[in-house]
Amino acid sequence: MRARLQRQWNALPDEERVRWHAVALCCVLFLIHYVLLSGWFVEDAAITFTYAHHFASGEGWVAYPGGELVEGFSNPTWTVLLAIADFFFLGPWVASKLFGALFGVLTLPFAYRWALKIIGPKGLLPVAVPLLLAVSPQFVIWAAAGLENGLFVLLLTAGCVWLMDEIETGGFPWSAVALGLLGITRPEGAMYIAVAGGLGVVFAVRARGLSALKWFFAWAGIAVLPILIWQAYRMWMFAYPLPNTYYAKLQEMERFMPLEWTKKGSGWLYVRRWALESTYGFLLPLAPIAMSGLRKPRVWGGLLLAIVVGESLVPGLEWPSFAPFWPAEEQEWKVIFRVSVLAAAGVALPLFGLGRRGDVPRTLAWYLAIASIFFAIYAGGDWMKGYRWLNMAAVPLAVLTVDAIREVHEVIAPAFPAKARRIRQVAFAALFLPPFLGSLVNTTLNLQHVEISPFNVRQRVLYMQSVQERLHVDHLTNMEVDFGAQMWWAGDEFVDMAGLTDVPMGHHHWTRPFVREYVFQERKPDFAHVHAGWASKTGIRTHSEWKRDYLAIDHYATGRRYLHEGNFIRKDLIVAPRWTGSTDRETEFQNQLFLTGLELPAPTVAAGHGLFVELGWRSKKRVKPYRAVLFLSGHDRLVVQEVPPGYDWYLPAKWRRHEVTLGRHTLSIPDDMPPGDYDLGMVVYREAGAVWASKTMNPRPVVARGEVLWRQAVRVAPYDEVLQIARELRDESIASANSGDCESSEDKITRSERHLRDNAPKSEPAVRTALASCWAGKADAEASPESAAEFITRARYWDHRDATVTTIGERLADDWQAAGDLALEEDNLERGYQAWRRALAADPQRPWLRRKIEELRDKRHEGLKQ
Repeated sequence: MRARLQRQWNALPDEERVRWHAVALCCVLFLIHYVLLSGWFVEDAAITFTYAHHFASGEGWVAYPGGELVEGFSNPTWTVLLAIADFFFLGPWVASKLFGALFGVLTLPFAYRWALKIIGPKGLLPVAVPLLLAVSPQFVIWAAAGLENGLFVLLLTAGCVWLMDEIETGGFPWSAVALGLLGITRPEGAMYIAVAGGLGVVFAVRARGLSALKWFFAWAGIAVLPILIWQAYRMWMFAYPLPNTYYAKLQEMERFMPLEWTKKGSGWLYVRRWALESTYGFLLPLAPIAMSGLRKPRVWGGLLLAIVVGESLVPGLEWPSFAPFWPAEEQEWKVIFRVSVLAAAGVALPLFGLGRRGDVPRTLAWYLAIASIFFAIYAGGDWMKGYRWLNMAAVPLAVLTVDAIREVHEVIAPAFPAKARRIRQVAFAALFLPPFLGSLVNTTLNLQHVEISPFNVRQRVLYMQSVQERLHVDHLTNMEVDFGAQMWWAGDEFVDMAGLTDVPMGHHHWTRPFVREYVFQERKPDFAHVHAGWASKTGIRTHSEWKRDYLAIDHYATGRRYLHEGNFIRKDLIVAPRWTGSTDRETEFQNQLFLTGLELPAPTVAAGHGLFVELGWRSKKRVKPYRAVLFLSGHDRLVVQEVPPGYDWYLPAKWRRHEVTLGRHTLSIPDDMPPGDYDLGMVVYREAGAVWASKTMNPRPVVARGEVLWRQAVRVAPYDEVLQIARELRDESIASANSGDCESSEDKITRSERHLRDNAPKSEPAVRTALASCWAGKADAEASPESAAEFITRARYWDHRDATVTTIGERLADDWQAAGDLALEEDNLERGYQAWRRALAADPQRPWLRRKIEELRDKRHEGLKQ
């Protein structure tokens, strides 16, 4: 093969070899540019990475382990490719960068071949196309961003180049293979297939007569085959005909606003900004001339269209008047005229150039670029910087730009033969330098101000994980909107505010009856991030349940000057109706404040670790702010640590009578703490700094008069001894689980973890499997469906892949689904709905059941309205 390639290379003309050397240099330039911009990932890329990783690890297409099957991605080809790489131990973070570089490099030779077909072998001019792409930040950054753009552009470019060959010669339709894969790389890929296929059949019939139809039918069958296969797989796997992302974005806002020229969020504003920043907008008046050519008689049609298009772009249009003062607001008829002219020009311009040399590649490039612009307008633009949707038009626009250079040169240069070289240089500079310089400027801007990445959102993940550790919460449900980083690093259960990975949210969005039921009754998120625009968009803070059940917590720093607000926790994480622990340490502070209990589940600790203390506070009336301090004393040592009431998130002045405010704290034990028994004490300070004396105060105070002391409550022991205690509790936990005492088993394993900071038996497979089997067995034996559903859900938390759990879960789900069907036959919607919900809790990977549940939810809500 090497010898054959060498012979082919040697057979090329010298000029062609020079051009291929230049293309290779463009590839090197692209890689340099790629390295400069490759330190960034767009935030949404982590969604794809997580789905790919979960599928490769056997979890399936889920947002979090044990979750429901949801098509929360819209780029199947890219996601499957990353999943294959992950299966072979090449993680998606690295694989996406390697694939992005590879696909970008492979695109440049195909772009060069496209230029050759339209321009011909005119010196080095065809190499200007890959050169434009190599310096284009839009082309480079979207190849490096972690999303599917690099693959999309490669498949589009390769497919079109192969299609041009097949139009003339026929043969096996390899272009259909590339474009067929394109169709499942992005949902709008089908639009590009339709454009390319429609043009392909017209030009093939022109070139080869009606015999080309046989080739086209084979082409069409191959092109749509991947779409049909994925569509069948989608319906079987996810139960919906379109990705869940489509339903989520469909309900978010009115996207397609073709007559909104200046409105924020409109597609026209998005396209206009791109045209300005990329500088392609400055070349737009030349488009009619370039498409029709500058030779008679076509030139007159092109010039006329150029005038009309130019006039249509004048701000404050008063056509055909050229008023010196432009009105601030345009009348509707002016916008209609403007949009109509641009739409007509977009459709009609290539018709003036039919029959010219290179009309096939030129027309194909034009209509593909128009398709990209149309989709950007239809979708209302995109929130990401860098104009992601217009990235799809990068290659066609580069081809058309260089073709315009050739056209100007070939018409003007012959009139001035003595200055042909200078004219070529001027034409090249006039048409090539604007996008070239625009690319350099935008590269600099992208290096300085990049779009939000998963690592930006990871700050919030780390902050909320620190809150979780502070609260000592093992398992939680998180309501979020920036999902990439959350899915990859957090791994919790989620309520997706945007609805991308959440079927109920994607199909119902933020209608109030739905939110009241789904968010506040069914999911009950423990953490919630509701920030700025999303708070306004969803209206969630206006619900009475939100005001009743959620507390705002501290902001977290995202820079030197900015604190990110909008972080909330569920109130019942730190507030309970009563104290459920032991009450032998209850004490009263001056008939106003009560320490209802102090729990020490692991009173034996090792130096260098921490003493876990759980407190319960209540007050007869709302009290002023106070501060509480715990201390450990003995052996001439004193350790003091503040334990803020309500974590300073739920202030005493807001406490309600008879409710108990909980505090779970870890008192750090110094590394040099001597072994032995220690007294545990507490001092409560009032707002002014005076001590709020306890009725059982210590007569010989250690820290302050009025303190309360529990003598020899804590023992500091050598590490090995404490580790042995923890391991014994772990073994007892497994034994209790095996005997069916699940509650005692969980209590013991929790106490085991409290003894040492670095002791984490809950993550041990033996512990998780034992507890999972225990709860599953309890669910199987439980007569009450509600309790059984709770138990099987608990079992899935411990180990959702355990064989016992899956077997019992599937059996319970079958029974409950059948019970729901029977209830619906009897027109009992509520009983049927609750039975189906229990079935989905027992076996979440039943997408058709989820669809039926959501349809039934709508039916129930309609019944309530009536």
